[in-house]
Amino acid sequence: MEVKKIHYLFVGISYIYTLLHLFLSGKYEQEDIVSGFVFFTCAYILYVVFVYLYFKSEPLKKIVVWGLFILFICSVVLFFIAI
Repeated sequence: MEVKKIHYLFVGISYIYTLLHLFLSGKYEQEDIVSGFVFFTCAYILYVVFVYLYFKSEPLKKIVVWGLFILFICSVVLFFIAI
């Protein structure tokens, strides 16, 4: 199986599992479910776009690496703001 297909399979399975967990667990209020749904949908769409761009051509691989680097920096900054 190609690496690209494995990434897409991972996204599909984990997205379904995450949404089922949100809706069926009963631990979360309606507001938390909606915000979780929006967050995970955006995160998975971004992941699929990055995988698509990475395998599209060589120059796009650099864009993906820079995009991931920017996401990493944002995550670190938000982590330190949150604590």
